[in-house]
Amino acid sequence: LKYDFPQNNTLNLGFGGAFISSLSKYFDRLFTFNEPKAIILYLGGNDLSLGWNANKIIEKIKLLIAKVHDRYPSSIIINLSIKPSIERVDHIEKIMTINKAMSLFSEKTDFVRQIDFFNALLKDGMPNRQYFLRDGLHLNAHGYNVIKKYIKDYILKIS
Repeated sequence: LKYDFPQNNTLNLGFGGAFISSLSKYFDRLFTFNEPKAIILYLGGNDLSLGWNANKIIEKIKLLIAKVHDRYPSSIIINLSIKPSIERVDHIEKIMTINKAMSLFSEKTDFVRQIDFFNALLKDGMPNRQYFLRDGLHLNAHGYNVIKKYIKDYILKIS
């Protein structure tokens, strides 16, 4: 993160395999910093494996965003769209539903912005293999560069 965004004061709190409930459970341990200008969240991807419907995941995301906003009321909360993946192609409609709902939520919520890079990782409507590791779930360097560009473009707008 510091390498990708050297001009910004960043703090990476991400950890692999997290569910929204994990972030809620450890919220007081993770969110201990002073109020930042922006907080970037990537939520819901792992929760797809829990068998929940889109509405339940959307509600969990909104609840965590509300909790973050309560703690940091003057921070912009940037929610990243859930990425498509080869491994989770059977969830692609659910991912699209969640991303669309969060985009609409961000349009109605002054402290939330949605960065949607979902379509940039597709080719002919399916996850583009050139952006994924062999496991079909995690992004390779090319995939991360796509997301980095979307984030960087947005950060430049708010800087």
